[in-house]
Order: sequence, then structure tokens, then C-alpha cells
Amino acid sequence: MINLISSISVFGIAISTAAMVIVMSAFNGIEEMVVSLYSEFEPDIRIYSAQGKTFDADQINYDELNSVDGIESYSKIIEEITILKHEDKWVNSTMLGVEESFVKMTNLEKKVITGSGTIEDNYGAMAVIGAGLLEKLEGFIPEDPNQFESVNIYAPLRDKKASMTSKPFSIKRIELSGRFSYNKDVDFKYFVVPIWYAREILEYKNDITWVGVELKEGAEPETVRDQIRAKLGDDFIVKTQYEQNELIYKTSQTERWITLLVLGFIFILSTFNMIASLSMLFLEKVGDLNTIQSFGGSKAMIRNIFLKEGLLINGLGVIIGVILGYLICILQMKFEFVSLDETSQEPFPIKFLARDGFIIMAIVGIIGFLSSFIPVKYLMKKHLN
Repeated sequence: MINLISSISVFGIAISTAAMVIVMSAFNGIEEMVVSLYSEFEPDIRIYSAQGKTFDADQINYDELNSVDGIESYSKIIEEITILKHEDKWVNSTMLGVEESFVKMTNLEKKVITGSGTIEDNYGAMAVIGAGLLEKLEGFIPEDPNQFESVNIYAPLRDKKASMTSKPFSIKRIELSGRFSYNKDVDFKYFVVPIWYAREILEYKNDITWVGVELKEGAEPETVRDQIRAKLGDDFIVKTQYEQNELIYKTSQTERWITLLVLGFIFILSTFNMIASLSMLFLEKVGDLNTIQSFGGSKAMIRNIFLKEGLLINGLGVIIGVILGYLICILQMKFEFVSLDETSQEPFPIKFLARDGFIIMAIVGIIGFLSSFIPVKYLMKKHLN
């Protein structure tokens, strides 16, 4: 019976440890996927005014900006809430007026799923629209490259007020060159046009909303941010990509620790069989243990015997669980037998992090030691002379 319970203990600990490995690896994969989805459309660093929504583009010395180590390129941006109309459909949207460098910075061409990522041709401005916005408008991008869908843009004029004699909106019609897909938030919110066109429809002279900065590979965002702040002064706010999406990162880290806490609790439950096994073994051998004591055996020696027994059960379960967990993860990475959802062909992402291995080993090691030490100490105090 004791051997059976010990085997069940090893099995329970192995399954719990494997679950820890699998869940944490899957969580890492999901986290990486979410962060990449949200970061692809965001510049590495964003610069905007500390005083208001817009500022004169000439307030920034771009020669000084280019002199900062680690900057690959930058783009002036105009961002404004607008309304799009297609036939009888109306949707709220956000217009981004950008320079050509922004198109390269965000890999817009690669994110276009129908049409092209062109925002300007020989005939004038064109727009690339989020797939979600186009879906709401019930529009489409024609397969014929010589045909274009078009929409009306209703943009607010900041110096105009609604009255019987004047309109607070500027209205323009623009052709759509393509539709892009980054993530749900971006796809249902943005459309991209040339910056000169955004200035024209908003009646801006030289104003912009912010400047997006792309960093060279290997550049430290925090270091570059600090250098930009030193050059621009207190009139501007400079934020890294992490700071722009701070809530997403913090939420992800919180979810990670909550998940780890729940898995740790499950592991504690799985050690109850081990505690039962040690207790039964101890009670069965009480008479023999008293005999050992009478021949000079110390309590420390007896405690070490049962402590090693508990650690052996725990260690064997942990080793089997770690191997099993990583094996399942490797099989998922290789054969992709689990998808994100029923309609998607994208495999469930898996990512290994060395720190997770250390954290898991630390958790199971501490819990395993305490699960062996505490019951043995209690039983010795109660049943041994």
C-alpha cells in the first residue's frame, strides 16, 4: 500500500511539474506574440509636445536628433480622429498622416493583405486602411490594380465652430490602395495617408502631432531616450515602446505571476500524497525507530532518513515532470498539433525561457522540502521518545 501511494505521489508531482513547464512556456509564447503584435505598429520611440496636442515641426532640430547614437530613422506624424463614410456606412477612425519613412519603419508593405501599401502615386494621395475599418464600411479592395475603392473623410477643423454659416468639418474623398492587418486594435482604428494630405484636410500649416523614431539594431531604447530628452529639453515628452504600451507589459507580468501562484498551489495539493506516504511509512516503523533510538540512534539520523525519502519522491516526480513538460512543448513546436483556435491555422506559440526553468525548480524544490520536513518533524515529536 505504501509503495502504491508513493508511486501515486511521484505521478502527481510529475503531472503538476509538467503542467508548470507547459503553461509557462505557452504563456511566454502568447506574451511574445501579443507584444510583437502591438509593437509592430508602434515606433521604438515617440516624441510629442508636453504643452499641447500639436506643435510646430520646426521646434525640433532634426540635425541634432540625427546626431543621437542609435537612431536609424524618424518620421513626422499627424494623428487625428476622423469619420469615414462609404455609401451609407459611417465609422469613427483615426487618420495617420505619415512620411515615407514611417511606411518602412512599420513594415506596412508586408502587413498589406489586399492591394498595396502605396500612400501616394502620380495622381495624388492614397490611403491604406485597416482591415477592420474596411469591414465596418462594407468596402473592398478590387483585384484589378487599375480600379480603386474610395471613401469620404470627415475631419474636424480645430479653429471652426458649428454654426448655420460654417461647417466644423473638412470633407475629402480619397482612393484606397490597400488594406493592412496588424492586430485588432490597429485594424479597427487606423488608416494611413501622406502627411501633406493630412495637413491639407486639417488645414494645418506646419503642425504635427508626434515624431516616431526607429532605432538601429542593438541600440538600447532607454539610453537613446535619455539622449533625446537631453537635447530636446522639457518642452517634449519622449517615451520608449515599452512606456507607450506599459499597461500591456504590466498586465502580462501580473498574469504571469498569478498563473505561477495558481500552479504552485496545485503543486502543493499534489504533495499531499507524498505527505500521506511518509506518514504511513513512519507510523509503520515507529517500533523499529524506538529500537534504533535505544541503541544510540539520534533523532537527527532518523529525521534525515525520512527527509531523504520525501526528497527522493519529490525529486523523481520533478525530473519526470520537467522531461515530460519540455517533451510535449518540443512536440508542439515541431508538429504544431494545437492551434490558437478552431478557425485559425496558426499554431499555439511556445517559447522557452531559462529563468522559468530556475523559477519552477526553486518553487518545487522549496515546496518539496517543506512537505517532507514539516510532517517528519511533527511525527517525530509526537511518536518518538
